[in-house]
Amino acid sequence: MVPKNEGTIDKNVKISNVLRIGKGTQILEGSVLQGPSIIGENCTIGPQTYIGPYTSIGDGSTITNSEIQNSIIMEDASIECDELITNSVIGRNVVITKNNEPPKGKRFIIGDQSKVTI
Repeated sequence: MVPKNEGTIDKNVKISNVLRIGKGTQILEGSVLQGPSIIGENCTIGPQTYIGPYTSIGDGSTITNSEIQNSIIMEDASIECDELITNSVIGRNVVITKNNEPPKGKRFIIGDQSKVTI
């Protein structure tokens, strides 16, 4: 994979290894991105978000205050959960939000247009 950045990256963002970041995507302050990973177009990542290796994020997705690694996030997903999501496949238009339980790692296979509260 060839690195490519067509988005905007705020100060205090840490990036390591190979990443592809699509047009119109914003990487917000305090985020950490570790490749190899691909982030689609018109996404918002952060603030305070970790995108780990072997992750693919579809166009139009928003990932906030969350940790994602080794996962596929399809188009227009919205994740804000203060949790580690790993080894997961998450469909289009899925919404994942946080409940008030202590943080634990989660694994998901979620179909298109789902809504999940954890």
